[in-house]
Amino acid sequence: MPNVTWRQTATREAAHTIMKIASLLTLTALLLTPNAALHAATGPDQIELFAGGGTAVEGKSATECKVSQPFGIAFDPQDNMFICEYPGRLLRVEAKTGVLTVVTSARPKDPLGKEGPVSLASFNAPHNLVTDAAGNLFIADSLHFAVQRVDAKTGVATTFAGTGVKGFTGDGGPAANADLDGVACLCFNRDYTKLYLGGFSRAIRVVEMKTGIINTVQGIPGSRAQAVDSKGNLFIAATRGVRKLGVDGKSILLEDVTAEPPLKGVKHLWVNHDDNILIADEGNCLIRIFIIAEKRLLTLAGTGKKGAAGVPGNAVEAQLNHPHGVITHPRTGDIYIADTWNNRVLRIKAMGK
Repeated sequence: MPNVTWRQTATREAAHTIMKIASLLTLTALLLTPNAALHAATGPDQIELFAGGGTAVEGKSATECKVSQPFGIAFDPQDNMFICEYPGRLLRVEAKTGVLTVVTSARPKDPLGKEGPVSLASFNAPHNLVTDAAGNLFIADSLHFAVQRVDAKTGVATTFAGTGVKGFTGDGGPAANADLDGVACLCFNRDYTKLYLGGFSRAIRVVEMKTGIINTVQGIPGSRAQAVDSKGNLFIAATRGVRKLGVDGKSILLEDVTAEPPLKGVKHLWVNHDDNILIADEGNCLIRIFIIAEKRLLTLAGTGKKGAAGVPGNAVEAQLNHPHGVITHPRTGDIYIADTWNNRVLRIKAMGK
């Protein structure tokens, strides 16, 4: 029998121990769900109330004010937040003070207006809104079958696209002369040269901002929600992921076949700073993220059970009630959620904050 020194014995025992630990770690990784693995690595995200829950109409902090069925959220270049409510109000939360003001009161029965102050504008079931680089607002005025634009400097509202008549006409001509059949989602490409219109239509349409000409996007079906990444690729929701229309014109399906539950009634998509897709999974009362490179669908917020409990707290332990919107702050990366039927806006701060 060969002579074995104590150092050799100790080395073999250490190696054996390392192998045991490695096996346990591998087993643990296999047992963890994708969401659990994510939070084991980063710690649970914390969710908090940002707006709604109060009784004041305006002039108080956003959490002291009443918010009714928020559908869309947007930020201007000064970090002020705008919220469109389904009943027709347009709200503003001032970045420096956190005070909420009513920009436009609800008057959805008024017809689609002509040019005038935004305070006198009428929005009928607005579903979404976005801002351009200058801070001009574009509002999906869904049941007016139009997109309205609010000038950042003058506060004047004008009809940017749509005639107020439901239809599907106007390709190749001015967007303001085109009939639309219900716009529910707006998104710009990264350099704000194109505005995409999705919603209740059989197709997605796109307006060239320089010319104002509208056309139908070819190669991908219509969708309730769409988003564009930094490279110009267009995405819509699929059963367990997204469908991508590349800048090369090719359409491919990207899915996580293991993801449960499948997406249900998606109401909004948003591309974050890493070109991954945030998803307002309204039917499951969840906020999810699709990691493009890994083809993984993860849950960021919600339990899958409709309710209002768990705020503040761990995002995956908080209940949501049919969220219709989700965006990231353009500067901080914080996630904001339109928790629609809970009449509130929630925030998940970016990791490390």
